[in-house]
Amino acid sequence: MPPRKPTEQRLDELVRKKDQLDAQIAALGARTGTERRKIENRAVWLLGRLLRDNLAEDRELFDWVRRELPPKLSERDRANGVWELIFPDGDEEPRQ
Repeated sequence: MPPRKPTEQRLDELVRKKDQLDAQIAALGARTGTERRKIENRAVWLLGRLLRDNLAEDRELFDWVRRELPPKLSERDRANGVWELIFPDGDEEPRQ
């Protein structure tokens, strides 16, 4: 039977292994979060594309977006011309 390692040495090894496992768990958690955000972003993009594709054909949808979007626009969105991109035919953003 091989001689047993001193308790302090065994404790150091276990702490090192625990630290490695904690690092692996953190990395997997971060990767999972990143993958989830990619999926969510894709879903938002697809819904936005569907909405945009149907704006010209569906007057109720057009009116709903025109009414509901302005409060969601940031100053940066306004400065970047998001409203004009969505409504290129000169529809001004409604006053709030």
